[in-house]
Amino acid sequence: MLHSCGYYVDEPPITGTSRVGAIMLFAIETGMRLKEMTRLKWPMVNIENRVCQVSHDSKTGKREVPLSSNVWIRWFISI
Repeated sequence: MLHSCGYYVDEPPITGTSRVGAIMLFAIETGMRLKEMTRLKWPMVNIENRVCQVSHDSKTGKREVPLSSNVWIRWFISI
C-alpha cells in the first residue's frame, strides 16, 4: 500500500501522495490519531524517554505515545 502511494522508506517523501504514505506509516508505527499527529509540536516530544505527550479533547486529557526505534530513526534522527 505504501509503495502504491509512492512512499519508500529509503527516499524522502516529495510528492503529495508519498507524504500520505509517510503519514500512514507514522500512524501505524505510533498508533496516533490524525488530530494528534497534526497537533504535534517539538515541546511535546521527550527525547530522553522517546515518547510524545499528546492531548485529546478535554474529556480524555493527555497520553504518552512511545516512539519505536523505527519511528525514532526515520522521523527524528533524520531531521
